[in-house]
Amino acid sequence: MNALKAVMVSAALLGSAFTLGLDYWISLSARPLQVQPGDKLPRPGGLTLEGRPLPESSTVPPCWLIRYASQFCEYCKRDATEYAQLEAHTKGLGCQSILMAPEPSVFPKATNGPADRINLSLTTFEFAAATPFLGTPTTLVLDGHSQVMWSKLGPMSLADITAATAALEGRPHGR
Repeated sequence: MNALKAVMVSAALLGSAFTLGLDYWISLSARPLQVQPGDKLPRPGGLTLEGRPLPESSTVPPCWLIRYASQFCEYCKRDATEYAQLEAHTKGLGCQSILMAPEPSVFPKATNGPADRINLSLTTFEFAAATPFLGTPTTLVLDGHSQVMWSKLGPMSLADITAATAALEGRPHGR
């Protein structure tokens, strides 16, 4: 009987160790990847909702505001006011605003925003590979060299607007 108990206890301990190791491995591999301030990204590019390529002009904006959102995202609706404030502020600094979605069929309905906002339905492979958007909303502020100045996964608050604008205003704009 003692031998049977020893085998059962050993099997339970081995099973627990395996489960803990597997859980740890899954938690590491499932950790959301997010770009961080200081990361250098490729220049945004791709196709608009109308199927036109994003123009590659010789004039690079001093900054980019990129929003990854969906019309079905409740958090996107919840922070719409904060995003509109950030978009207006960055527009005043000359930033180009880009709105992206997981797929064209779930693109957020345009309610307001600058007339020159780019609705990007498809992006270049290089940009997609560098920006692993895993949740909506995700908001990025890039400088004119495509360096991440500020990033946020999830809904924004007023403190986030302050942090994003401070990050932009603390650096020289453009080239």
